[in-house]
Amino acid sequence: MGSLNKKGWFEQNSANLITSVRLVCSFCIIFLGINRPEMIVIMFCLILMATISDFLDGRIARSKKIVSTFGGFLDRLADKLFICSGIIIIIWRYWPINNLHPLAEIVTEGIGATLILLELILISSSIVGIIYKLSIASNKFGKIKMTLESAAVIFWFLALILNRYYWFDMELAIIIINVLLALAVFYAVKSLGGYYQRFTEGIKKAVDN
Repeated sequence: MGSLNKKGWFEQNSANLITSVRLVCSFCIIFLGINRPEMIVIMFCLILMATISDFLDGRIARSKKIVSTFGGFLDRLADKLFICSGIIIIIWRYWPINNLHPLAEIVTEGIGATLILLELILISSSIVGIIYKLSIASNKFGKIKMTLESAAVIFWFLALILNRYYWFDMELAIIIINVLLALAVFYAVKSLGGYYQRFTEGIKKAVDN
């Protein structure tokens, strides 16, 4: 009977456990970025693991019908920590890049800071949603945003690795990264607008009832 209960617990929390992998990877990236920035290849592998966990956790939760408010919030939190830690570590430890135009540096830093600010607002909106018992499920704009952010962070780390050990055109890489991040900012704003509309309607209904 104990083994059955244990199996049931793991099945019930399988999606959250996979999401937790992303949290662990994010903290490891922060630790390595602060203490061992030369281990950029290891950080790149951790980023790939985090991306895979983001791909799997939601699908497992839906397929097993174990979607929960806590799981949804944990997923949002893991996403924000993963993306923000990746961008902050890159700009703090591996920036600026040699021979990069100063204007390109300013644009990249500005887009990165804007995206981090929007992510903080989005996670705050999730907390508000939980307090008022509203749905915090990711909307379609949020999913597009996360895909663009993940692609940008993965490509950014890969470009830095290639630039360190081989020749690589970092100016072109930064242009591509800026386009991805700028699109992510656009969809982050759209996602925030979707949350605002959903929460406004939900709070209004709660007050009317």
